[in-house]
Amino acid sequence: MNTKIETALKTAGFAVANTGGGCTAWELSMPNDHYMWITSADDPSHDLDPTVGACIGIYNAEGEAIFTFTTKDFTTMFTAINEAQLKAAGFVYESFMDVWIKQAGTWVATISNGQSINGNAWEVSITVDGVSVDSTPEGDNTVEEAIDFALKALEPKLLDPATTVRGNIDQRFDLLDEAILDCPVDSCVGSSVVDVCAKAIALIDTQAADQTDGGLEHDVACQIIAAVVQQCNVWYFG
Repeated sequence: MNTKIETALKTAGFAVANTGGGCTAWELSMPNDHYMWITSADDPSHDLDPTVGACIGIYNAEGEAIFTFTTKDFTTMFTAINEAQLKAAGFVYESFMDVWIKQAGTWVATISNGQSINGNAWEVSITVDGVSVDSTPEGDNTVEEAIDFALKALEPKLLDPATTVRGNIDQRFDLLDEAILDCPVDSCVGSSVVDVCAKAIALIDTQAADQTDGGLEHDVACQIIAAVVQQCNVWYFG
């Protein structure tokens, strides 16, 4: 068995399965109880040899073959595996943009064509109401898991600014951590952050107005903002 091929298949989520009669195959579970088998082209075994080739098949829950093909080009094989997983997850290939697209409800997911099956994760871009996020979860994952991860990463960006810290503080505090900016304004931490930011801006503006040379020194204002940011970090992160 070629080590690189074995590693690539395991990374893609395949595992060796007994298919009956002493035969084995590399098996990948797919949505709707479908599954994919990969065996040697000349022997019903999971022991793949690039000089011999491989037989790839996708089957439904009843064990009926949806399609099968044989190839010695393992790059083509991995491309076919990618495409099969994307199609099973409901994606459609858009040739003009060279991406795979899936729309469900209010969101649209896109995956660049040609992602390597040897990679550890699917890279997904999710867009909802014009708001987008590019997301790559850590570790091995299925297409569906990558989409769920991207949707969770997008959730904070869909919050109404008026209900978060972000929408209730001076823009000079935009350097606060994203997690703090997305805090609900009516939460304990959120209300404290909004309050201290407002007091800091009031102090800066008051001191600036009292300066006979026309304004507060920039370094002093920055020090005040930095001190507030540090305090906010303590409240949120401990």
